[in-house]
Amino acid sequence: MVLTVYFIHFLFMQEDGLKNKHMHLSQIECRHKLFGTAFAIIKEFRCPCAVDIVKYKPVCMSQKYPIAEPRDCYLVTLNTIDRVDLFIRPFFKQIIVESLNYFIEKKGLSVYGWCLMTNHLHLIVQPRDGFDLSALISDFKAFTAKIILEDLNADSDIRRTWIMKKIREAALFDKLDVWENSDHPVRVNAEERENINEHLKQIHNNPVRNKIVASPQDYLHSSARNYAGLKGLVNIQHPKEKNEPDVSIYKIPAHNPVSKSSEYFSY
Repeated sequence: MVLTVYFIHFLFMQEDGLKNKHMHLSQIECRHKLFGTAFAIIKEFRCPCAVDIVKYKPVCMSQKYPIAEPRDCYLVTLNTIDRVDLFIRPFFKQIIVESLNYFIEKKGLSVYGWCLMTNHLHLIVQPRDGFDLSALISDFKAFTAKIILEDLNADSDIRRTWIMKKIREAALFDKLDVWENSDHPVRVNAEERENINEHLKQIHNNPVRNKIVASPQDYLHSSARNYAGLKGLVNIQHPKEKNEPDVSIYKIPAHNPVSKSSEYFSY
């Protein structure tokens, strides 16, 4: 038991100890409120607060729910760090739209469905031949995070300052990121129309469940518009039946391209 307590203490000291090897336990507890039980155990056993961890090399966290078959179709959910409502700003929404179209056009990503909410992004995606979905999702997250962080650092209003504060508090070993590590992948059978339609309906009804719109097709930042025969923001690909030719439809250019970060998108 004592060894377990010391190990828990060591794990949390890895992050905060890099900056301050002698940070008091109560200070660390404020930054890790979700781990109250662990800290209660540590306090009860009166573990020492000072742990010299500089000589230890930090181990980066890996994907909690890895994509088992990187060439199959998956529903993935990308959550913002600490569930910050990042995508209430039109500019950040447009970054996601432009980035999706860029990855569709240039990076080998097929998007069957998508829905962007204030603090998460649902995607039903599959890589084209020769591409790896795990790598594509990782690249997409890094690509969008870079642009968003640059914008957050460029201007300093109250909202941006608060968002950056939340991102820094959640940073692992001072590595700033916009997205959580896990993508919560759910395997989808893209060749069975009933199966993929069930998942499409699930993500398209998200804005309806949140009382943002009355009908899924009324929500602009979603592929529900494409499936309703309306203009959509992202060039989605209609899921094909088994042995059906791979034909992309809904080739509609993105609306209001991002001008501030146009250098990132080389179509």
